Amino acid sequence: MTFGFTLVLALCIYAPGFAAYAGLFLGSQSRNFRPAPPAPGSLLAVGLVTAGAIASHAAAATLFFLNEKLVAAGLAILPFGPSNPYLALIAAARAPTALTSAELASILLGLVGLGIATLLVSARLVRTEAFQRRFAPLLYGWLTDLVRAAASENRVVTAFVLSEIEHEGNFLGYEGVIDTLTLSADKEVIGILLLDCTRFRLQLTGSGLARDVARASSVIPRLYLERAQIKNIAFNIYERQPAEAIASAIASGTAVATAGRRRRTST
Repeated sequence: MTFGFTLVLALCIYAPGFAAYAGLFLGSQSRNFRPAPPAPGSLLAVGLVTAGAIASHAAAATLFFLNEKLVAAGLAILPFGPSNPYLALIAAARAPTALTSAELASILLGLVGLGIATLLVSARLVRTEAFQRRFAPLLYGWLTDLVRAAASENRVVTAFVLSEIEHEGNFLGYEGVIDTLTLSADKEVIGILLLDCTRFRLQLTGSGLARDVARASSVIPRLYLERAQIKNIAFNIYERQPAEAIASAIASGTAVATAGRRRRTST
């Protein structure tokens, strides 16, 4: 067996594991929060790829075994015949030149189908309540509680972003609705996109902090800030009010129309 074929064989074996790794990344993307997958060289990434590959191959091998038994009994209902690509793969590892075109196609198609299935299953699994309850901290780190609280479609998450722009003890900040917050593999904020953003000035005085908000006419529709521009961030969660309640409040003149009321603050 040549070195080139050994490398191809190893890639084929680990292909479903990489699909599980990709599924974890795709499935963890929430409505407002975008965590990065584990660092490729980390122990968590290696364990995920290895566990995903082993679990996928075990499930596929069991499926092919059951299909062979069903074919022998004349009860096969699966869309492929009695051939088992794993047996062909083992035979190819012993004698690569003995691999036929049909066996090669069987191996490649089987790996493609297994990779797609693993990707879909892992992406779906990440979004389940049981997975989020046990493993969400591995995905979101310090943002886990905020992600869980903001999971409902009836809630809006806003952020107070204090920038690095400073002049004589005055800091420039922005407040807006979070559209996207992106995390690095180390769970650091690398970027945030705010909607309907207003500016504010935070002044450090001898008696404490003073915040001056810019007038409403200076609202910024979309504002993106990178990690180098961010000094600190605080978050608010607002509960959306039903449209009927807002309309009633406006009509009665007892309240100012707002997107919702504050539910929780976190930093």
